[in-house]
Amino acid sequence: MTRDTLLLLAPPQDGNGKTQHCPDCRLIEGVLSAFPDLCCEIEVRHVPYEMLLRAPVPRGKNRMEGCPLMIRQTQGEAVMIDNVAEILAVLSRDYRIPVASCSIGQS
Repeated sequence: MTRDTLLLLAPPQDGNGKTQHCPDCRLIEGVLSAFPDLCCEIEVRHVPYEMLLRAPVPRGKNRMEGCPLMIRQTQGEAVMIDNVAEILAVLSRDYRIPVASCSIGQS
């Protein structure tokens, strides 16, 4: 059976020595750290920022929309999910991760 794959942007160093990160990727990293058994079920790959800069950009997308990305094999075809809410929904539905709920900043 082919496992789902998560591509996450690895935190790089820029020329000024400042650490840059992708907030959406860090959110997914937080879920992975809260549910460590998930890493046994899903392949997680950390993509260097430099590699993302060399990748072709689809029309209508900006360069940072490449991560996080979930690649699923469905009926022999690769289905790519690049929306964080959809990735979290798949993790909840297919991998038994509790549905996220948060009331921070809500009245």
